[in-house]
Order: sequence, then C-alpha cells, then structure tokens
Amino acid sequence: MAKKTYIGVADKAEKVKKIYIGVDGVARKVKAAYIGVNGVAKKVFSASPADMTVNYTGNYTDEIVTMGNGLQYRLLTLTSSGVLTLESFLGDVWLCGGGFNGQKSLEGKHAGNGGNGANFNQVNNTIISSRNVTVAAREGISYFGDISSDSIAGAKGGTGAYISRAGYGGSAAAQSTQPFNDTYFTKYPCAGGGGGGMIDFNQRGYGGGSGGSSIGNGETGDLFYGYGGAGGVTGGGKGGGVDNLTGKKGSYYGAGAGGGALNNITDTEYNGGKGYQGVVFVRIPLNQ
Repeated sequence: MAKKTYIGVADKAEKVKKIYIGVDGVARKVKAAYIGVNGVAKKVFSASPADMTVNYTGNYTDEIVTMGNGLQYRLLTLTSSGVLTLESFLGDVWLCGGGFNGQKSLEGKHAGNGGNGANFNQVNNTIISSRNVTVAAREGISYFGDISSDSIAGAKGGTGAYISRAGYGGSAAAQSTQPFNDTYFTKYPCAGGGGGGMIDFNQRGYGGGSGGSSIGNGETGDLFYGYGGAGGVTGGGKGGGVDNLTGKKGSYYGAGAGGGALNNITDTEYNGGKGYQGVVFVRIPLNQ
C-alpha cells in the first residue's frame, strides 16, 4: 500500500494533501483513493487520518477521541507486540516498559522491597508510519520502531520493613507519567509497588513503605502493625503484610508490584507480586 501520493510540479515531486474530482460541474473532495492489486482494493490515499486504514498484528484499540486540549485525535492503544501498517502523518508517541516485580523477603533481615515503576518516554511531532512495535512484558522495554521507553525514570517502589524500622516510601517519577500530559488520561502509568511489612522476634510489627507515583513520593510505613505499604497511584501493587502476606501484582501499565511480608517468629518469607506490562499510545491529530 502506498504511504504517500505525489504529483510532478516544475520537475519536482510535491506531496498531495488534497484531491478533488469534478462531479456535475462541482469540485468534490476525494477522501480516499484505491487501486486494484491482485484483485484486492488497496487504499493509496487518505485526505485525513480519520479516513486512513490501520492494520496491526497485535492487540490494540483504535478510536477517534477529543482530548483535554479540545483537539480531536486518532488514538491507537497498542497492548501487545506486532507490526503496525498505516499511512504517514505527524503525531505523538507515549510508551512505557513493564513494571518490576516485588522482592521476596529475607529471613532475619527485612521484608521485600516494592518493585519500581517502568521507565517511559514521550516523542512529539514525529512521523507516525508503519513500524515494528514491541510492547514489553513485566521488567522489559517497549519500542515503537527505534523509539525506546527506556528514557525517563518511573516511580520507585517502597522499601520493605527492617527489624525495629519501618520501610521508607518510594520516590516520585522523574516527571508526570500522564500520557501526553493530557487530562483525557485519568490514570498514571509507572507507579511503584509498596514495600512488605514484617513481624519481628518480639512480635512487634513494622510496616512497609508505600510506592511512589506520578503525583508524589510514597509514605513511611507504620510502626505497630506490620501492614504492607500501599501501591503508588495508579496501579502499584500493595506490599505483603500481616493482612495479605504475599505482595500484590501491579494492575496498570508499567506499574511495579508489592514486596513480600516477613514473619521472623515463624521464619517465613513471602514472595513479592508481579509487575504489570507496558503499553504504546499513538495519537494523530485529525487536523493535519
């Protein structure tokens, strides 16, 4: 399928943005043009991103949305790896890797640390064209062609509790993880998981630190009960503690998982949870 249409003007190839045809003496705008290839109609021209055909071999959604800036976009949400085929337009890409697993607790020392949120990246006003796409599983890196997610640090997981010391909260992401910094997106990828809580040899509990997020640092854990730290906003896994023992898995793109609890009275270490996969968002403004 052709990606661009050109016409010769003064011995130069000029890209065609609009095509018209005369119908009953009136110029009518052509929204799409096709050519027969091996008995199949293939699109060779679209007047707008709204009209173009998008094919993707992985899992995805394809929507026309109005974002918080008041503009309309063709929004592609790519949630598994594949090959993207579409015509070339200017647009933006936001992508993150997979969140990190929570750690298992270590007998006699400390509960498990929460997993970090994945790194992320945003590239604006780039050519959106047919690409190979990698959507990371947990702890992996996502790619849109040669654009990598491994650029800006996501939020950190909270630390697990130590003997006689609660866990510390994880630090916030290096900058906002809201895709495209647009209020259309109400969730924040790349949150950190909560640290695990513990019960020491004296039957005293110490809580895990909560995970960091896009909107702030996590908090220090409790000094009495041994609960796991809360996961960062949004999707960070809760740390294991006296109530849930094993760390919870991440539940939104790029989120880290909770660390495992520790019970020194019974010499029992618990596992952390699993980080959540990455994602690739592509938005193409309809007004090119």
